[in-house]
Amino acid sequence: MRIKPLFVWVVICLVGCSDSEDIPTNPNQDPASDNKAPTVPVVPEPKPDDPSATDPVPSDPSTPVPVPDDPSTPVPVPDDSSTDVLPPLPQGPCVADHRDGDTYEPDECFTRAHALEVGVEHNASIFPTGDQDYFSLRAKKNDIIEIKETGGLDTFFSVYNRDFTFLMSTDEETLRYVSPRDDFYYVRITSESTGPYRLLLNNLGPDNSGNNAETAQPITLGQTIAGNFEMPGDWDCFSITVQPNHVFAFEATSSTALTHDLVYDGQSDAESGGKRRWKNASSTEKNVAFCIRPYSSTSIGTYNLSVIDLGEDDHGDNVSHATLVVSPETRQGTFEYPEDWDCFSIAVQPNHVIAFEATSSMALTHDLVYDGQNHAESGGKRRWTNTTNADKNVAFCVQPYYSASIGTYILTVVGS
Repeated sequence: MRIKPLFVWVVICLVGCSDSEDIPTNPNQDPASDNKAPTVPVVPEPKPDDPSATDPVPSDPSTPVPVPDDPSTPVPVPDDSSTDVLPPLPQGPCVADHRDGDTYEPDECFTRAHALEVGVEHNASIFPTGDQDYFSLRAKKNDIIEIKETGGLDTFFSVYNRDFTFLMSTDEETLRYVSPRDDFYYVRITSESTGPYRLLLNNLGPDNSGNNAETAQPITLGQTIAGNFEMPGDWDCFSITVQPNHVFAFEATSSTALTHDLVYDGQSDAESGGKRRWKNASSTEKNVAFCIRPYSSTSIGTYNLSVIDLGEDDHGDNVSHATLVVSPETRQGTFEYPEDWDCFSIAVQPNHVIAFEATSSMALTHDLVYDGQNHAESGGKRRWTNTTNADKNVAFCVQPYYSASIGTYILTVVGS
């Protein structure tokens, strides 16, 4: 007969301990309501008198606005990057939600970003003070996206990737960015002022050339490239194969001042200006990349680039490759690239005097090499006596005094 009370107790526990009771999972949900609890918890507004309360608008434009969702969770983007359909955005409350101002409100965070359409002007506003607007867009790999503010409001643009990571910002009226892959982006608009503004998204298409040596655009001799610097800081790189002992001339011209970088053997050799001459001093072909960009990091514009093969260096650059001469002899030569040494070698008899004289419109310097020793002096003239009792090979090397100079010269060698 004691089984009955146990049975009753089991029945009571099954009923009383059931988790099917309608208990709200969100403290803000009305227990009497039939609606299910929201999937995102409500973020309480900070109290004005709470000294720990912070301004919901970060003062640092590179700091993303905090959102209730986990920012480490990427926004779902379809695998098919060819589609023009924007991926679904996560839903949830924003910090400092309000509906004042333009028709896109509330749009104070990534999760409320409004999709920008290419070529369509969007009318919006910064209101009230501290307002910030978020927009979304997607771009294909290597595409240049351009965002312009055309309404006259002094705005500040910040760009973030799909993970809400800050990429770049500007206070200029136009922002340009190259998409490194098919991807989804956010743009945040802020201003120290209030008022209406107009936002226009343009897709300028692919960057016209690679931005580094690895993605450089191959070019051929005699080809002239007409290119564009589509955005501030845009590097355009071109590659060519240089023959052994050949000197190549790169020349880029533009209405804006330029700087360039020559990349070979994995090394970078940067200089200001758009002109460069370079010799492949090795015994094999060498791939070289010539990269140019505006000298000012804020400039954009057009340019023309040409590459010329000046042929083989006319004279060796050191004693081992010196050009053999006799006495008397006159030679013409060219300094074909900056810091070009031209060397000449002659055998001098015992107790004989040899005179070298190089003349040029440029100031010169020279080096006399014998017995493995260098004897450098400024100028282009040198007399030397072989005081030994045996023939001695002597090398006379000449170079412009100013390392950046190029030009011609005449060398005369006379022995006595």
